[in-house]
Amino acid sequence: MNCYFILALFLTFVCSINAISFSLYAGQEGSPHAERCFVQNIGPDILVAGTVAVTDGEQQKVSVEITDNTEGGSLYWKRLDIKDEVKFSFTTVKNDEIRICFRNVLAKGLIPSDQYFRNVLFTVETGPEAIDYTEIAKTEKLKPVEIELRKLEGIVEKIVDDMEKIKQKEIDLRNTNESTNERVQWFSVWSIAFLVCLGLWQLYYLRKFFQTKKLI
Repeated sequence: MNCYFILALFLTFVCSINAISFSLYAGQEGSPHAERCFVQNIGPDILVAGTVAVTDGEQQKVSVEITDNTEGGSLYWKRLDIKDEVKFSFTTVKNDEIRICFRNVLAKGLIPSDQYFRNVLFTVETGPEAIDYTEIAKTEKLKPVEIELRKLEGIVEKIVDDMEKIKQKEIDLRNTNESTNERVQWFSVWSIAFLVCLGLWQLYYLRKFFQTKKLI
């Protein structure tokens, strides 16, 4: 089997697209039952792209809001009253969790029930998978094989970058562990020295006490 095919197959499984499908029941404005949120830790300076598709539903308005968990919540993308399918893209700023919230608000005067809901299909791509290679191919006049190789190159670079980050975290954890062990060792040495000094002082005190009482 061709080694390039094996590499492509491996990268396909490693860098899969996140897709979520669910039913979003409607509720009145401000009702917690009309909202559903998802949280994902993506990392800083990462390109994020995806689509939101919803089915038809009378007297219902679906909105989407994407923020991070920083103080005040930075808004990355927002869309009100989604009718069919919309696309989005943005670049993260900080290494924080991304919060994606869907709301389905029912028209005023209607009572929420199980008959009011809309099905949602939500897909997210990050890093090299989120890049629009169609425009790149038009600009650089790339062939289909060259486009696939460009995609694989971006995915490999991302994997290498992630491995470097994991390696750095392992180094930081090892340094922290070694520093902690060194502090514990010094604490043990000073504890033993203190106990020895305390024992000698007790012996000296008892000796002086008995000498004063003329017992020795």
